[in-house]
Amino acid sequence: MAPCDLPEPKIADSDPAGDIILPLRPSFHLSLMLSAPVQIEDDNASCRHTAEPVRFVMGMSLLARLLEEQIYHELPGRLLEGLGKFLAVNAKLYAYPMPRDAVVAALGPAADRFGIEASAAGEVTADGIHPRPPVDHLYRYLRQGGWVVPVSNS
Repeated sequence: MAPCDLPEPKIADSDPAGDIILPLRPSFHLSLMLSAPVQIEDDNASCRHTAEPVRFVMGMSLLARLLEEQIYHELPGRLLEGLGKFLAVNAKLYAYPMPRDAVVAALGPAADRFGIEASAAGEVTADGIHPRPPVDHLYRYLRQGGWVVPVSNS
């Protein structure tokens, strides 16, 4: 079995537990935090899933992009199938706040599909995006089920 073509792992400087951070797709500014080295399925048939906890850390603009149906057009189950594979058992997505202007700029014209609300500090948090129906129901389910976890700056 050939190994996965993943970038060199980096140990998080701020994490005393020494979690390993693997950037999956630099263009999406997405990182994967793992408690142990594993192989991850990422466009390589020789890779396999892990039974270890998987944690994704991303900003609010990427979280909003993950809720856009058109990026899943090649999957038969579209958005539901894509998120089901992405947030499998024992996976969580930690969403950190971003300035509202940065979220709107990153989303471009797609920003209109989300009711983006900023806090008093001008940041968009996991509670500050409101996708249009029917995706809003799915997003609320992911938040209430603990798959999407807000990260605070304090």
